[in-house]
Amino acid sequence: MDPPPRAQVSMSGLDGEMRQLKDHQQTREELLNRVHSLKAELHDWRYKMDAKVKNYKGELSELKDTLHNETEALRRELEETSARLKRQISRTRDNQEHRYSAASSPSARLNRAHED
Repeated sequence: MDPPPRAQVSMSGLDGEMRQLKDHQQTREELLNRVHSLKAELHDWRYKMDAKVKNYKGELSELKDTLHNETEALRRELEETSARLKRQISRTRDNQEHRYSAASSPSARLNRAHED
């Protein structure tokens, strides 16, 4: 004897609900797996970015030190050049004064007078 029609309807409704429940469970598991995968990717990405940032900070620090050292070397070179130029100017001025005073001495005037 077949079960009454009402019982068949409820069994088929229950089967449909069970299938939907399984589908939802499978979808939930897929979503959870995807979330875990994305978390792992994010963790790896952060790790790589942290390593790059650390590397770039190190390179930047080295460049800063190099720039500082080169700036100091140029400053010293400029000071040395300035001092050397001041000495040369002073020597040139002294030589010109010496020549002027020698040219205006009485013996120099006598020599010029005899030449004329």
